[in-house]
Amino acid sequence: MEKITHLVFSMFKVGLIGFGGGNALIPILEQIAVDEEKMVSEEAYEEDVVVASITPGALPVEIAGGIGRRYVGNKGLLLGGMAMALPGVILTILLSSVITVLNESVLLQIRYIAVGVTAFICCLLTEYIVTSVKYCKEGNALKYGIMVSLLVFILTCEKNIYKIMGIDMKPFFSLATIHIFILAFFLVLYMGDKVSCIRLCVGGIVSVVYILCMGNAGLHDAGYVRLAVTTCMVLLSVYGFYNAKREHISIDKSIVFRTGMEIGWIALFTIIFVVAALYVTKNTVRYIGNGFLSSVMSFGGGDAYLTLADGLFVHTELISEEDFYNYLVPIVNILPGSILCKTLSGMGYFIGFSVHGKVWEGVIVAIAGFFVSLLASCGIFDLIGCFYSVIRELYIIREIRKWIRPIVAGLMITVLLSLVWQNIKLGNEGALGKGPVLLMLVIYVADLFMIYKVKMKNGSIVFLSAIMSFIVCNLMMGG
Repeated sequence: MEKITHLVFSMFKVGLIGFGGGNALIPILEQIAVDEEKMVSEEAYEEDVVVASITPGALPVEIAGGIGRRYVGNKGLLLGGMAMALPGVILTILLSSVITVLNESVLLQIRYIAVGVTAFICCLLTEYIVTSVKYCKEGNALKYGIMVSLLVFILTCEKNIYKIMGIDMKPFFSLATIHIFILAFFLVLYMGDKVSCIRLCVGGIVSVVYILCMGNAGLHDAGYVRLAVTTCMVLLSVYGFYNAKREHISIDKSIVFRTGMEIGWIALFTIIFVVAALYVTKNTVRYIGNGFLSSVMSFGGGDAYLTLADGLFVHTELISEEDFYNYLVPIVNILPGSILCKTLSGMGYFIGFSVHGKVWEGVIVAIAGFFVSLLASCGIFDLIGCFYSVIRELYIIREIRKWIRPIVAGLMITVLLSLVWQNIKLGNEGALGKGPVLLMLVIYVADLFMIYKVKMKNGSIVFLSAIMSFIVCNLMMGG
């Protein structure tokens, strides 16, 4: 019981400061689960990051579920994922339930607090990047590690750079995290242990075409080109895998049984709340079906999920356009936690509330949606994790693990730019000018001092950072 309490409290705490998107939480979860609390080993954590990165759904929720599974067993997948997502979901439902009396100033105060929290997150992202450089140096791969990080950054950063610089231009690349990992898997699978000039040339050409297809270079509109390059990557990957080192693969039946038990726990709670939601509205079946479908189709982060939600919920009139864009989208964008879980739960609230205008009915449908998001995210994550556990000792998987930190480090630099843009955007919308982004920089430096010189605990640093930004932003508005 002590382990369960420890897990839930730790993941809930991370969920409370979960600003900046899924990738931003990778170093925070590592620091708490690996470095401070010793819940899982660094190798096990990196495995979960790999699996979560190639799995649809809410990335931080999946990683938290993976930590819970390793730490407390079958129930840990549900408890870890639920604890991570709950803060954002609770706040979303709470703000949605009082939306009729909520004024814009309340949402603005939350954004002021977020300035300090994002400054602290930037410190942790910086620490992860520095640690990744040291990791590559120790493995005698510093030059290649830096090259990989910079390449990942270049392929993912364009959109944020254009926003910060005020350039109204469509990004040429701007690949999603899933595209980066697919590319990495392809290159490792195809190259195998027999790297040659021919393989380097073929792999390079196919990779460039894939990047052009998945970015905004124009080829993404040519469906036949995308199909051709995807087919080519699959065939070359199979060829490389077949000709790589022969290694014995054994299937542990206990892992398969454990996976079934873990998914079963989440499915049980989902069924209970879905049945309850059926008594609230006949639209529950459509809502749950579309919710599960949108979750398993969700690659590319929060913005991508909002696009899916628009098509599956707004266009099908399950939720009104006004409720979705005027109320729900602003709320989920300023609160911590997974956008997928917050959005699906928030839509459930509005769908349930619209029946008889009762808050409790909205809450029941929202909870059903929350468990559907957990089932889709953590369930598929667990299935892919089960397969990964079978092949984890293969040469190609060991190679993937070797390059995980440099790849994630490149993504972290892009996340840093995203956090900077959020504060620039706050200044532009709130008549504060460059105030928020400059304040973020000041708090960032102060947090680094408190982390490395004062040796203050993270919880205290987050609290002080949030209070500082809250006070200063309000003073700037008053001035």
